Amino acid sequence: MHLGLVEQEAQGRLAHAEEAGERLDHGADADVPEQPQPVLGTQRRSVRLAASGLLAPGDVLPPERDLAAMLEVSRESLRGALQILAERGVLEIGHGSRTRVRAMPAVTVLVPHETVERLDDASVLEARRVLEADLCARAAALVDDGDIARLERLVEAQGQMLDDPVRFQISDQTFHLFIFEAARSPVLATFARQAYAHAYARRREVIEHPDGIPTGVRHHRAIVEALATGEPERASAAMRAHIDAIFGLLANLPAAGVPGSESGSRTVFATTDRE
Repeated sequence: MHLGLVEQEAQGRLAHAEEAGERLDHGADADVPEQPQPVLGTQRRSVRLAASGLLAPGDVLPPERDLAAMLEVSRESLRGALQILAERGVLEIGHGSRTRVRAMPAVTVLVPHETVERLDDASVLEARRVLEADLCARAAALVDDGDIARLERLVEAQGQMLDDPVRFQISDQTFHLFIFEAARSPVLATFARQAYAHAYARRREVIEHPDGIPTGVRHHRAIVEALATGEPERASAAMRAHIDAIFGLLANLPAAGVPGSESGSRTVFATTDRE
């Protein structure tokens, strides 16, 4: 079973972020009853990355069944992890309603992105263009039929998310981070993850643009098709075209006062499966 409710598992993160996560595991969890390992593993990864920033406070998570399917975890593990996060004030689980994200000022200090967040959008997108194109090329030579099938399922599901930016953001991150891991280059993947995490507030604006999700789905499909050929140059070109399309959409948005200024209180849900 894959235990990653949230992505990255602190793998390749800054050392102080991993240490902070360990302190939470052994400190904040001290008064929490012992949990079954699938639940505990899921919850640990959730807490470690809660500060990375993907969903805004007030966002409604997909229904439990859908979220578990998207993240490829059991509903039991998902339910247990969400309950623990609700007890910590990260989530709000209403009776007869969906789960909502709450503000998390006590958690957001764990994984600071000061260095990346001070950079402008264009600089970060250029870094993403270089890093992700290279990782995609590497992945093309390494992915197997199972990996391609997984990516195809993600893209197929994304085609049903054209009016659901929350689900698409979750799936988009899962898509990109899966490719990072598939490249089997931990250092490059670390830098790419940090660049991807830049300015989630702006990312939401791009996704909510009328062409945002359709453009993303179209390019994701092209990337998977390129990966399936096993041709690194074609895969690299497909990823560059994707990042260029994002930059084009971003260039048409109103300038933000401070890039990433809203990202400090956002939360991440995604998976990593190459265990």
